[in-house]
Amino acid sequence: MKSTPLILAAGVVFGAIYGTNALLPDMYDNPTSEVKAGSAHIPGLSCLEEDGSTADNPRWDCDGTLIRAKEAGVQDKDQATRRYLRAMGEGTTIPEGDIDRDGDKRTLADGDLVAISIEDDGPTTFVSLRGPRAEELAQEVEKA
Repeated sequence: MKSTPLILAAGVVFGAIYGTNALLPDMYDNPTSEVKAGSAHIPGLSCLEEDGSTADNPRWDCDGTLIRAKEAGVQDKDQATRRYLRAMGEGTTIPEGDIDRDGDKRTLADGDLVAISIEDDGPTTFVSLRGPRAEELAQEVEKA
């Protein structure tokens, strides 16, 4: 039973470390920022930036609805929108369905996943929205 005091001491040390860590503020909270990328913008919406979010590939978590954006130069906008939806849905087949066109915007939905492409003078901005508010927020992108 010579190890009992050693085990108790280790428990006290680890308990103190855990307790101290629980009391300290989390220094690595992700920032909140306006949902805006390239030609895509949702006016008045600021959400928590996801881990891995960069200026080139911004990502947000808007209360469970995930938004991702990317800019790319493409020739066939319809095919690129379908491929983007497939990539964001992690599927293996090109999604079917009608692409809704409104001016310079193309929208394609598949369940709780919506992909939008927005043409501009430069590269095309692609936005994906996945989650409970995907369709609602996609309409806000379309109005901007």
